[in-house]
Amino acid sequence: MNIACLFAKVGIKMRNFCDLRVMLNKREINFRASQTSRLASFLS
Repeated sequence: MNIACLFAKVGIKMRNFCDLRVMLNKREINFRASQTSRLASFLS
């Protein structure tokens, strides 16, 4: 296996990992936003 192929595979793994983190962050933000709006409607 040559170096370029190895770097390409590592790069794809890293990009997938970053995409996964972004997805998790978006889900967490959406979850907190829904919790906050639920709390706001409960208090109002």
